Amino acid sequence: GQPLPDYGDLEGIISQNLPVVSYAAVYGDDLGCFKVSTNRPEKDNLLIMGDSYDNALIKLIASHFNDTHSVDMRYYYYLTGESFVLEDYLEENNISKILFIGGSEFYHGLPDGTGW
Repeated sequence: GQPLPDYGDLEGIISQNLPVVSYAAVYGDDLGCFKVSTNRPEKDNLLIMGDSYDNALIKLIASHFNDTHSVDMRYYYYLTGESFVLEDYLEENNISKILFIGGSEFYHGLPDGTGW
């Protein structure tokens, strides 16, 4: 839930100013959840449910929405200490659209019972 100054560093890779070149350095670390805001209230709010493969797409997709929330179920509980309840999250954040990125096996919950 903490604000991020930016997510990833695409500009750093383009300008060749990254001290370390890695997927996470360029596209962002795997986080349990975060929000990208464009401050365009006339646009809808989006929830992206995905894994690390969505990191490369989040900023591009977010440019078309007001607030874009990203949730990675692999880390959500461990980093927030809370169970994820989809209906509550949608209502609390005024989200009208959901985009699922990744294979269907990702959405069946985690082996320890956390998740959906």
